[in-house]
Amino acid sequence: RSEVSGLLQVRAGSPVAAHLFGVASGLDSMVVGEAEISGQVSAALRRAQTAGSASPVLHLLFQSAARTAKRVATRTDLGAAGRSVATVALDVAERRIGPLSGAAVLLVGTGAYARVVAAALRDRSCTQVAVYSPSGRQAGFAARRGLRAVSTAELPAVLAESELVVSCSGTGATVLDSGLVGPVLAERERPLCVVDLALRQDVPPEVRELTGVEVIDLTTAARAADGVSGAAVTAAAELVVQGVADFERDLAARRLDPAVVALREHVTGTVQRELDRLLSRVPPEVAAEVERAAHRMARSLLHTPTVRARMLARSGDETDYLRALHTLFGIDVAGAEQDRRR
Repeated sequence: RSEVSGLLQVRAGSPVAAHLFGVASGLDSMVVGEAEISGQVSAALRRAQTAGSASPVLHLLFQSAARTAKRVATRTDLGAAGRSVATVALDVAERRIGPLSGAAVLLVGTGAYARVVAAALRDRSCTQVAVYSPSGRQAGFAARRGLRAVSTAELPAVLAESELVVSCSGTGATVLDSGLVGPVLAERERPLCVVDLALRQDVPPEVRELTGVEVIDLTTAARAADGVSGAAVTAAAELVVQGVADFERDLAARRLDPAVVALREHVTGTVQRELDRLLSRVPPEVAAEVERAAHRMARSLLHTPTVRARMLARSGDETDYLRALHTLFGIDVAGAEQDRRR
């Protein structure tokens, strides 16, 4: 417990948004400016929404982070580089084995990062890509991308022919073990270059120690990543600060949302009750026109109180607004909110 607690950092208030926005923008990455992080942040929000655990504030926070990351990507040289751990690792591999345009590559894994690697290989005109998955999903992955799917029985032969192996399965199951790699090395005249991009390393220590195996892993990529210009980092950091300020203004503007909802329900409910009483007495074609007119009037009446609520919330003067609702309409915002949650 003491070891884990020493690795944790607790943030509250503005530092929460500042940290998330910086992470989403690639400022806190192993490779500064990494382009994939913003997509992972957006995916986290989608999973939370699916699970029903994304509150309105969390939704606003993560949406604001995505907007900030997009601004960094489009307005600074940091985002224009399109850097990622995968592209840096492939750069290192090319320095060791030469251009990948004509190389035979074996890709191990079919997850999110395997998709990134496949796209990066395509960008380098690498067309001889074979795919193997410990989970057996290689056929569908390969078919969608015009790649070659490899079965377990074919794996040793394909490994022997490959000039580069990129492993990013991250499942914890060891595919490239010594029992597979050792016999393959005996058939090869040149070293086997392996890019291991899994957080939990796909290439075990006993394989890394084999003569004829060269491993490029996350640590290698981090050391090889060229530093980005200070001006680009400063510009990105300024956009993050601006994004945090925008988020806090938006969050403040929503403090009176429960009051606005309560007022809308009060007005529309009153209008609807009156319509229910009246419309049964008039012809259908007249009833439809009367109903539309009544709802237009309700929306018009609610427009100014809604806009004024946002203005007062931003300035921190919401107390008078809440008091006015209670005095004029008998609306108890706290009580209405509790009723809605029951």
